[in-house]
Amino acid sequence: MNHLYDMSNTMATSGTGTTCLEYLQILTAQDTTKISKKRKKELGQYMTPSQTASYMAKILLEGNLKREIKILEPSIGSGFLLAAIADEVLAKHRSLEKLSVTAFEVDTRLISTILQLEAYISKKFSESNIKFSLFLNIEDFLLSNPNHKYDYIITNPPFFKIKKNDPRATVHKDIVHGQPNIYGLFMARCSSQLMPLGRACFLTPRSWTSGLYFTKLRQKLFGLLKIYAIHLFECREAPFSNERIQQESMITWLEKSNEPREKIALSFSNGALDIGQGICRLADPEEVLPPTETCTLVIGRKKRSFPQNLDLTLLDIGLKTSTGKVVPFRCKESLRSAETQSTAPLYWMQHVLPMKLYWPANIKLEHIEVSSKTLKLSVPADNYVLVRRFSPNDLDNHVIATPLIQLGAERVYIENHINYIYKTDSSLTSFEAIGLAIYINSQLVCDYFSERLGHTQINASDLNNLPCPTLEVLSQIGFLHSNNKNLCLETLLS
Repeated sequence: MNHLYDMSNTMATSGTGTTCLEYLQILTAQDTTKISKKRKKELGQYMTPSQTASYMAKILLEGNLKREIKILEPSIGSGFLLAAIADEVLAKHRSLEKLSVTAFEVDTRLISTILQLEAYISKKFSESNIKFSLFLNIEDFLLSNPNHKYDYIITNPPFFKIKKNDPRATVHKDIVHGQPNIYGLFMARCSSQLMPLGRACFLTPRSWTSGLYFTKLRQKLFGLLKIYAIHLFECREAPFSNERIQQESMITWLEKSNEPREKIALSFSNGALDIGQGICRLADPEEVLPPTETCTLVIGRKKRSFPQNLDLTLLDIGLKTSTGKVVPFRCKESLRSAETQSTAPLYWMQHVLPMKLYWPANIKLEHIEVSSKTLKLSVPADNYVLVRRFSPNDLDNHVIATPLIQLGAERVYIENHINYIYKTDSSLTSFEAIGLAIYINSQLVCDYFSERLGHTQINASDLNNLPCPTLEVLSQIGFLHSNNKNLCLETLLS
């Protein structure tokens, strides 16, 4: 059921010198209706830190405002973004005559807090002769009526995966691929609800900026809107450090305009506390959205020029990447801790170090029983390059690869957290495998992936599209390395 709350008459009391964000912090600190971690995860509910909310509102509302504006907050939570908007208006936009906010929330536990916040904002706005109204819809934004348009949209949407047959995925099937994450649906829906010259601001994970799963989202988003600013949190837990979330996050500001942008503002911080104090630069739109890539965002601290002669991809030179076939929980009865005559090596992510395959490593279950059941999970014994899909937090270079040079076993098994690269029409030579591993471990490739993917995951499709030197150059790199010759990668790639 949809409950519409017009809260313009609700009352609250607090000191007039307290900002709206400070008042909300007091309210939430006094909240005794704590939500369980399980329920919070089900809702994908992680509240926006005050410093982050202020920064989002500041960039969203910069410039001159119209006399009357309409704002949409499709997942209001406790109201931190609403409070930040109110503070920004009171600090810099007192010529505003009317602010109307439409908000959505599914967690009825939060209604009382929002009611009190609304009353406090109304009081503060009344003192500045600004009319304020808030309409709170207690329903799922993704299933609501999409007819209204807004001047501004600001949101920290929930994030969790939903099934393809979920009603929310069905309604937004035009952007769904695989198992969608709900935050992407929020972004897509919001992009359709801006007025001309309207602006949107999203606090989301970084994962939507590249890769196959979010291609349709990016195509829709960039078909309607233009990015004018991006902020990247470089710590994996930021800005939700209190929640211990290992998820790279970013803020994206977009505008509905037909005019090409001259520059895109890029800023960086470690977390929420130093937001607004980190590196900021202006980038060309073609640098952030390279026309040669499929709507992929490139977010770098400095402008880089990838060697122009690397105009071929891994696929172009006859190589291909696949993901390890062994999913341990699906074949746990076949995993073994000790080697026998009927077992074969099982390579886990922990075995893959830069230019070194550390196997056996005296960890559990490094072997697998070879049988008719497990044979389909193996690959022929051959020369490969193994690349970790995930990197450890304590390494600066998050792209970790090693050559796998086969000397004995007939079949090998590769766990699902490893990508393996092979030649499609024959076998990699040992020099080619070594040279490719050196190239993938290079700072050049690390920077390439960092600016497109962040530091969390490298998928097979990402590696397949990696710009590469020719096999001849890779073989030369491998030869020089193997014979302890002087190796200058930059010279060989130039």
